Formats: sequence, C-alpha cells, structure tokens
Amino acid sequence: FFGGTYTAFFAAAEAFKTSGGDQVLLSLQDLQDDAIAVLEANSEQEKELGHSTTAGDKVKLVLRTVDPERISVAVRCIWAGCMGIVMALKYKFARTVAFAHSIGDNLRPIAAKVLAPSALAVTPPEYRQWIEPAINLSCKVVATALAWRLQQTISSVQSGIAGGMIVSRSACAYLLPILKRRNLMLDLAED
Repeated sequence: FFGGTYTAFFAAAEAFKTSGGDQVLLSLQDLQDDAIAVLEANSEQEKELGHSTTAGDKVKLVLRTVDPERISVAVRCIWAGCMGIVMALKYKFARTVAFAHSIGDNLRPIAAKVLAPSALAVTPPEYRQWIEPAINLSCKVVATALAWRLQQTISSVQSGIAGGMIVSRSACAYLLPILKRRNLMLDLAED
C-alpha cells in the first residue's frame, strides 16, 4: 500500500469518489435496469411475433421502454465521474511540470556560474555557442527528474495513507461484529 506505482490509480479513485462516484455507481445500476427491461420487452415482442424483429423495431422498443430523464441523469453522472478523473490526473501532471519549471529556473543561474567557466575552458571556440543551451537543457532535465521524484514520494505517502485507511476500515467492519457477538466489546450506545 506504500508504493509509488499505484499513485495514478489512487489519484483517479479519489477523483472518482469526490466527483460523485456513488452517483455514478447508482447511474450504472439504472442503466443496467433499463437494459434488462429492454431485453425482456424485446424477448416478449419476438415471442408474440414469432420471429426476430428488425433494428428499427428494436429502436422503437427502446424508445417506448426506457425513461429518457433517467437515462439523461445517468449519462450526466457518468460523464461527471469520468471528467473528474481526467481533471485530477491532468492537474497532477500540470502541477509537476510547473514544479519542474520552477526548480529549473532557480537552478540555472547557479549552474551557469559553476559550470560555464569550466565548459568554456574545455570547449573549442567553434562550439562555445552550445554551452548556454546545454546548461539550460541539463538544468531542465535535472529539475524534471527531481520534480517527478518528489511527486512520486508525495503520491506514495498519499497512497499509503489511503491503503492504510482501506485496511483499517475493513478490519473494523470485520472484527467489530465478532467482538460484539462474543461480548468482548461494550456496546457504545449503552454509555
């Protein structure tokens, strides 16, 4: 539960939950109920007719069977959940890139003072115009690697906390009824 490998999953899961994940699950259930109703109505219609219906008949059956408002609400909720995930992942990426840019801007003057004199001394005159871009690029590469490493550490801690909460809640949900049945725990409502 404390690995940076799963950080994107936990970021997506948190975004899904905060953007109405419970509503999305209910919406999926509504869509499933409507699909079952359409399949049952289609089966009844084909039994009455004695043959398979055309695609046009099936579309008419869907339009008669399902509630358009319920479908609309379900699609809206699913869309909101998906967009919450996309925005959270894009935001984390954008935040890390901005952090890398900031680190690079602060690292560049120091690197230029430290590395430029040595680079000028060992670089032939016809290639000296490449020293400044090489230092700038090196600073960007180092800053990007550092920013991603810091973001991975931050995300690892967050996923560790989220994983620990999942384990502790599951353990409590499992153990509390057992302890109550065996009278090893006082009922908190009595106090």
